[in-house]
Amino acid sequence: WILRPVNISVTAFVPIGVNALFDLIPMQHVISQYFSEIIVLLFGADLVCLTWATTGLDKRLAIKTLCCIGTSLRQQIAVWLLVATVLSIFLPNVVVCTILVPVAVSMLQFIGEENIKNSKLAVPILLAIVWGAGIGGFGSPLGGAANLVAISYLEKLTGQEFMYIDWVVRFLPLLVLVLLLNLFFLFHLPVPVKRLAGTSEYFKEMYAQKKMTAEQAASLVKSGDWVDYGWCVNTPVAVDAALAKRLPELENVNFRGGILMWVPEIFQIDDPAAHMTWNSWHMGGIERKAIAQGFSFYSPIRYSELPRYYRESPDPLDIAVFQVTPMDEHGYFNFGPSASHLGAVCEKAKKIVVEVNTNMPRCLGGMENCVHISQVTGIVEGNNPPIGQMAAAGPASEVDLKVANLVVPQIPNGACLQLGIGGMPNAIGSLIAQSDLKDLGVHTEMYVDAFVDIAKAGKITGAHKQLDKGRQVYAFGAGTQKMYDYLNDNPECM
Repeated sequence: WILRPVNISVTAFVPIGVNALFDLIPMQHVISQYFSEIIVLLFGADLVCLTWATTGLDKRLAIKTLCCIGTSLRQQIAVWLLVATVLSIFLPNVVVCTILVPVAVSMLQFIGEENIKNSKLAVPILLAIVWGAGIGGFGSPLGGAANLVAISYLEKLTGQEFMYIDWVVRFLPLLVLVLLLNLFFLFHLPVPVKRLAGTSEYFKEMYAQKKMTAEQAASLVKSGDWVDYGWCVNTPVAVDAALAKRLPELENVNFRGGILMWVPEIFQIDDPAAHMTWNSWHMGGIERKAIAQGFSFYSPIRYSELPRYYRESPDPLDIAVFQVTPMDEHGYFNFGPSASHLGAVCEKAKKIVVEVNTNMPRCLGGMENCVHISQVTGIVEGNNPPIGQMAAAGPASEVDLKVANLVVPQIPNGACLQLGIGGMPNAIGSLIAQSDLKDLGVHTEMYVDAFVDIAKAGKITGAHKQLDKGRQVYAFGAGTQKMYDYLNDNPECM
């Protein structure tokens, strides 16, 4: 307290200076305290939490917290108080505060409370955390640095081991009483609002603020920019048309994408090679034909390494533009059937523009199948064109059928499948659907129509999969409307 005006790092070394001047005790006894288990534990907690803001983890946790706890202020107070209390029974209270406060602050900022220092809404929530940490701090020997020091001192003084359960049994009734008293007090603080800015209301307001025209989105692209153009069925349509009109004014605009389902408008401008390059991760027929025009290039990479490339490569990514589903009540835009590496793209991109298409199926997965509105720069409501479809494979040739008849008998029950596109995979899929095979699994790069037929025939359960048991796993999908309808909101597929 005396040295409050001085930085805490200076204050921390005062004992060394004082001991050096007055030689009170052996110096090694002083210095050794800086590397005690307690100090290392606190340092480790701080070090972990420092990365949260850099990676955006605090914001993601804050959004989830808001969605899970709800917008009632009393609910928020009760949950934060209870969580802080329980955690501080097992962790030092300083560690608990270090973990929870950044999440709470991010949540408050997310709902518009930018000035935390003067926010009346922040008072009860932050008090709930620090009071909860203090309350839980005496709930067990691990609850605080002071507890550990006291136990160590008592054990040395008495020569007896102080049992963990002794402490818990003696302090638990007091902990519950103090917890209830604090909860009562926090509930009755004179706060002007009883409900936080609700997720749906706040997200709708944010949506309106970020909504823009396709032309405004196109104006964000500058000469020399690297632009990610989605993947497969996510390739933009409305923004693509607007950007095609703007592109003749620009030069050296570099696009990334792949597996185009239609010819983009930017390919159809006069002399595209004078204004742009197209860099494809996986070339389809459309992109291969564009090579002859001098602006289309193949970027060689192993497909499974694409997310890592975006996260670790120093190559720039100025703006990402792609189609998505309409926003859900929690503020998320789903990538549809072609999630692929788009989660990593969103982490890397300086700006993100989503083009909403109501026809895009909502495809489930982990947390890399969507982007949150808080990460988005602009929202364009397109004309909702039909999702790009890949024509159903034609009838299998005689050769396809002969090969399929050789392959299918070699597939055992419980096998995990990957199928491609074309006559032969289609023939194999049809035979599997008609076979006696059972408990098949799916873990495939591309999801195609044949899987729908096999699944509807009851052959796919994923019962023997060791990874993602029971679920059909795919990186992206392209096919007919039958497949898109099957994937839409289907929890079996991820």
